[in-house]
Amino acid sequence: MPTKPQGRYVWDTLMSGGTRNICELGGALVAADPLINDKMLKAIFPNYDLQLFLDSIPAEVGVGDVSSNLRYKTDKEINHAVVKNTVTFLEFYRRMNDNPVVVTAFPRSQRYYSFKLNADGSVHVKNSKTEERETDKEEILHNFFERIGIDLSKRQRMRLSSEGAHFYTYLADVLSLIVQIDYYYHPEMFEEKTLCPDVVNSTTGDICGNLRLKPVTSGSGRVWKPTPDFDYLYFSKEMSSQSQKYMFPKEGSIEKVYYQFWELLSDTENGAKKMVREHFSNVNEWKRWSDYSVNDIDDGITACLVLHSHNTVSNEELNDLEKRSKDKFQEIVKTWFGDLTE
Repeated sequence: MPTKPQGRYVWDTLMSGGTRNICELGGALVAADPLINDKMLKAIFPNYDLQLFLDSIPAEVGVGDVSSNLRYKTDKEINHAVVKNTVTFLEFYRRMNDNPVVVTAFPRSQRYYSFKLNADGSVHVKNSKTEERETDKEEILHNFFERIGIDLSKRQRMRLSSEGAHFYTYLADVLSLIVQIDYYYHPEMFEEKTLCPDVVNSTTGDICGNLRLKPVTSGSGRVWKPTPDFDYLYFSKEMSSQSQKYMFPKEGSIEKVYYQFWELLSDTENGAKKMVREHFSNVNEWKRWSDYSVNDIDDGITACLVLHSHNTVSNEELNDLEKRSKDKFQEIVKTWFGDLTE
């Protein structure tokens, strides 16, 4: 019987010959001893033109639970660290430059492709708009697995990472990477909002003394209740000294992103794959806080897709910077494959 791979948090880093300095927060900032501080961040991010990408939804109080990368559900102290670290990071970034925080996540209500990871290694692709399986998309995904080297034993083991989600995933990290790239290629896809962090817990009151956090009932009838003594990181539109600009994908832009998503998974060379290669050639330094196998398969599949985008042309057709990116993502994928090997 396959066993669940060990979860792993890591800074994935690519140094290349371009000009862009990028940080992507693709997991919860769980460092607790010590907590993240300015001195630490200055050492990790020395370039003052840093561009931050947030793979989470900054939500307001009243919507229910916060994004998974902004919390840690099973441990109060680690959750407290995640909230504090994220606020510290955002404030560090706000003081660093005038660049916006680019939000690369879509609300679940907009994500209409889901992926069910089955015990036999197959994946069912469901379109919630039509309520139907799309077997042609399943074939694309299966062919991608075969080409990149995710064999049956790896599929069966990686599946266990998503056990907490009943073996479903949206592959949201892949969507976030595409949105990150689209920020440079399709800026018209984004709209600006000004927000500031708003940390509350089950005892936080408003100016009238009423509790700010209350149970929230979703459209499906599920009731969310705040966990006593847990901090929650929301975001407010009220102006404060910590306010900064955020860029969000416009509603409806997910249609374009899904088109690019399936183009990246396909076997053939195309414009989406070329865009991925160009993106990583354009970076001076790219850092991604990743959480491999902690809650899902998304981080590993995203790295595989970047590598796949470099594999659909011959090595002779890649320039030196593209070869450097390919080598780095081969290294990242090899490490993840090691996690999936019993």
